[in-house]
Amino acid sequence: MSDINGYVEMPNTGARIAPGYFGVIAGNQPIRWYHCRENFHTIGDPERVCKYFYGHTPNNVNGSGKGTDVANFIYHLENCLGLVNKSSFHYTQDQGVCCVQMAAWWADQRMRCNFFSMALRASLLWNRQARQDMRTVLLMQPYAATTVNAVDRFLGGCTHYTGNIVGWHRSFTGYYNGNVPPTVAQLNALLVKPIHTDKERYEEIQKMAYYEWEKQKQISDAAWKRAENKYRGIFFPSSTSGIYG
Repeated sequence: MSDINGYVEMPNTGARIAPGYFGVIAGNQPIRWYHCRENFHTIGDPERVCKYFYGHTPNNVNGSGKGTDVANFIYHLENCLGLVNKSSFHYTQDQGVCCVQMAAWWADQRMRCNFFSMALRASLLWNRQARQDMRTVLLMQPYAATTVNAVDRFLGGCTHYTGNIVGWHRSFTGYYNGNVPPTVAQLNALLVKPIHTDKERYEEIQKMAYYEWEKQKQISDAAWKRAENKYRGIFFPSSTSGIYG
């Protein structure tokens, strides 16, 4: 079960942030808050898109409450999707705002980011003590409720988007097609299985990192041996080999 861990200092906003708002920082500028998810997703800077602030119902004095529910909901969602490296959530000095560190997997595609922010909105309705069904709560979010088939296909592992429309709701409600949603065949073509699962990619990264470490270790061992021989020649010249034996 996931929870909020750690603490991130948030620049003072001077106002109470309403639940559902996304806050991003650009350089030395104050936090800019977005309520519209589509506007939030036009930022385009991967670093800021992956780490941002999110408004929710204030936590209790002991730190428990809606912030932990938000983190727990996303944990269940990422478990369903088979993510190995999961998103993390951190407290801020504002009991009604948490810091979201989105897993890199989501940032691979803008449509995944869009789904993630939609899930964050649904997480405000989640109560981990009530043993709710994750899909049921997700479909309480209006954009998810109007794209049930796409949501189910995404949750089923078809998480790679092949289309060119920006925005989950616009893509899967037929916004540019007279509000006629995609047919089953069209939907199957728009959301497909990724070439590699997150677990497979993680394992491949670990394997490549190990090979690189082994390579660097061999280089370091060889460099050490050369240095050892060099200084052995300086401090232990052959003329004194009998002394130091």
